[in-house]
Amino acid sequence: MWIVFGFVSITFHIYLIFSGLVPNLISRPIHMALILPWIFLYDKNFSNSFISSFIVFLGIFSCLWISFNHESLMDQYGFIEGSFQFSISIILILIVLEMARRSVGWPLPLVSLIAILYGIFGDFIPGEFGHPGIPINSFFGTLTIAEGGIWGPLTGVSVSIVSIFVIFGSFLNSGEAGSGFMNIATAFAGRLKGGGG
Repeated sequence: MWIVFGFVSITFHIYLIFSGLVPNLISRPIHMALILPWIFLYDKNFSNSFISSFIVFLGIFSCLWISFNHESLMDQYGFIEGSFQFSISIILILIVLEMARRSVGWPLPLVSLIAILYGIFGDFIPGEFGHPGIPINSFFGTLTIAEGGIWGPLTGVSVSIVSIFVIFGSFLNSGEAGSGFMNIATAFAGRLKGGGG
């Protein structure tokens, strides 16, 4: 199953290279949908597979919903309309925070959560550290249904650059090419010291 899923992921990212301009609200949510099973199901350190599977289902559904409705969402200019869209935005934010926790630990999602809470409740903070207040529909909409927040430049780099280099590197390491590059690097600079020393 993982081989087939990996092939689908590779095919999609290579397709993006040759397909021309694909709207960001299509390519980036699909990219995230393809990542979700690897984060939540492939790693056996998280024992409760039912909860992980449910998270993956919600995440893939939300990502695909964003992709299929990208044209109408663009016309909303980052403003959420209705309780269903608000639920999608909450699901996406929580899943992204949990993805970060499982991938790199607590510091990054905690900092992100503090920033989100500040955006929601910062108008209650007196003095210069507060802010005038942000409409909740605009705040969550900017994070989840517009080309910012979750689908911003960092996700774009992951789609167009990081994923391709990971695919290319895995392809090289599957044969002798990776060892060949390492041997060439060692021959040219193997006796030199790196870093501050």
